Amino acid sequence: VPWRPERRATVLTWGLLSEGKGVEWALRGLVQLRGRMPLPAYLVVGQTHPRVLERDGEAYRDRLVALAHDLDLTESVRFDGRYLSGTELRAVVRRADVVLLPYDSSEQVTSGVLAEAVAAGRPVVSTRFPHAVELLSGGEVLLVPRRDPTAIA
Repeated sequence: VPWRPERRATVLTWGLLSEGKGVEWALRGLVQLRGRMPLPAYLVVGQTHPRVLERDGEAYRDRLVALAHDLDLTESVRFDGRYLSGTELRAVVRRADVVLLPYDSSEQVTSGVLAEAVAAGRPVVSTRFPHAVELLSGGEVLLVPRRDPTAIA
């Protein structure tokens, strides 16, 4: 399937991929937009976390790809498992219309992804965790409940 994000808004999630990223909630939220608006292109960038890779291989990524397929989102979702250099990553972030942090845990202490997104001036949709609440008290941000596809949508 050709990747054509230029036709619609682009939503970006990036970082080391592990179950705590909450990408499955983003996918379930994305499908709720079907029929209400053109679906945004959703780009998930980053390698699987080394500890997860050692323990489980690519099982989590494979489940996400299967979920995107089951939800008929394959034309809207792209998984890029590469490690991007700082220059490459900044270019990807600049092209994103929105950065999405659908983290599962409310105990997330810090997030380099969040800091980078804010520094790049990108609007952010994030689940509530202490660092997000503190850093995002102003600016273009929407804080949403964890594990809530409707709120994420």
